[in-house]
Amino acid sequence: MLKEILEMIPDELIAKRKSKGWTQKKLGEALGIPEQSVQRYEAIRYSSTSLKKLILIASILESRDSKNNRD
Repeated sequence: MLKEILEMIPDELIAKRKSKGWTQKKLGEALGIPEQSVQRYEAIRYSSTSLKKLILIASILESRDSKNNRD
């Protein structure tokens, strides 16, 4: 069960970004990293991304919800 949950994380992060109307560039800006880094993360489904970075990405995507920020 844990394995299945962990395997869902990349799809959830990508879906969340898209549902907010954010581009990879916008997420990169929010993270302080180049758009190419976000492209690479998503292309490899975050497989080499640290847990700390995954938590940061999720936190950014969630925290911006309260502001309804789609720009």
